[in-house]
Amino acid sequence: RGLTGGTVVMSGGRLARSVIKGNSATSHSWEETFSAGVYATAGVVENCLIISNSSKSRNEKNIETSALSLSKTAQAVNCTIIGNSARRKDSNDTRVPMTTHVKGSAKIVNCVIFGNTCDNPNYTVWAGTAANYVNCASEVAINATCPAIIDPAFTNPDNGDYTPIYTSPLRDAGSNADYTAA
Repeated sequence: RGLTGGTVVMSGGRLARSVIKGNSATSHSWEETFSAGVYATAGVVENCLIISNSSKSRNEKNIETSALSLSKTAQAVNCTIIGNSARRKDSNDTRVPMTTHVKGSAKIVNCVIFGNTCDNPNYTVWAGTAANYVNCASEVAINATCPAIIDPAFTNPDNGDYTPIYTSPLRDAGSNADYTAA
């Protein structure tokens, strides 16, 4: 009851230039909060690739994410969040799993969120507080600073190269104005 966890669990510090890939998490008890990727209440996740992680919920009291679960003062900055999946245990489960979840003063800044899947398409990109997503790019608009982009124009995503090509709409589109840990 009240358990929290993830593949990477942070309550401070910095996780930089890392690949969080291919992890899975399944909730087992009531009122868990977890992430198959990163679960953080403080600290900075910076310049990371969070890819191909999966979560599965087992009851309706959980908050479970496949990629990022951020709260309090945690931040994810300049990350690429690709190909993560969030699922329910079964179709009767009323809980809605999600790709990213941000609440409190936490922020996701200058991140690219594409190609993720979820049982409920409304949570394929984000959940929590829309204002806590700043200058992000995804398939759906999150808020005024995070418009929808159809094609991020990655160099060679089939071979793991998520660098934006020269004409990508992602080039020079971010801002560090909301990056408070600089």
